Amino acid sequence: METRKYRIAAGIYLICIGLVYGTVSGPVELLPVIADALENNLEKIRTWRGSAEYESYHFVDLGKDNYSNIVIDYEESSKITFYVNQDKNFIRNSSVTVRTEKQHNPESLSSVSRTESVLDKDKIYLVFFPFQEDPNTSEPRRLMIMNHEEGAIVQVWIGSVVFNPRGILQEMISVLPQRFRSIYQSISEGTYQPSFGEVAVSREGDLITVYRALKDVNGTFGLIEEWYVFDTSIGFNMVSCKMTNALQKETWQVSYELFKDVYLPTAITYFREDHANGKKIFKSNITIKTEMLNEPAEESELIISPGKMGLRKGDYIVDHTK
Repeated sequence: METRKYRIAAGIYLICIGLVYGTVSGPVELLPVIADALENNLEKIRTWRGSAEYESYHFVDLGKDNYSNIVIDYEESSKITFYVNQDKNFIRNSSVTVRTEKQHNPESLSSVSRTESVLDKDKIYLVFFPFQEDPNTSEPRRLMIMNHEEGAIVQVWIGSVVFNPRGILQEMISVLPQRFRSIYQSISEGTYQPSFGEVAVSREGDLITVYRALKDVNGTFGLIEEWYVFDTSIGFNMVSCKMTNALQKETWQVSYELFKDVYLPTAITYFREDHANGKKIFKSNITIKTEMLNEPAEESELIISPGKMGLRKGDYIVDHTK
């Protein structure tokens, strides 16, 4: 996902960045408190079942400068049911997606796809249904079995083949707990250097804002700025985030509900501008409804079989793992 590429790049540049600021201000002692709260909330999520609605819009700029002719390249909307079992490294999805091509499709015709997918440890099982809405069509269905890098379960995002809301939550906080603890440790030990960048922590009511600024001396990313807002009234969870540099802009907005002593996201808005790849813009909205959290797994939910995934006699199975 592009988000992870951005953050990895920012992390790499920490070792070769010269800062014009290098100051520290505000109640920085809140940084490890936030770090602990983010990790504790995520680790409480062991099993999770629910449904989600996802919308995404992919824009391109047909003009030469300053986003003079922005159009929608294509848009997608999905209705998804999901089951996540973190301890078993298991995710099951059922989804229906409508994709509408805009730029090269004057009539805005849409295609409908339905998939059943399972991620079980290091394998992905994916059933493609015919591109029709008629569930009784005789057109063959296809089950593909593929290897999946072990450990990547928490990194799967819409745009891949499995929807993982716990992975999305982890993607949002990313390396923040480790980074916040490291920053606070160096400040408290008196080893914080100007080359580490500017850090400013402020609090207004329930909201805590953490601001960081770095300047890339190589000139590729320019000034890298990050703003994170956490709400103490909902367990110090992140409610908004903005990251900018000379090539990209990225924002998150998140709403939560308290469900069995765990704060779960109910709505997520994500936005990205990418100046490095032809002035592309991406926006997505996800709404999540939780049905079950942290209940023991039912054996039927962990069964993987062609019949349970919707295959019939005469359908195709292609195993890429052999």
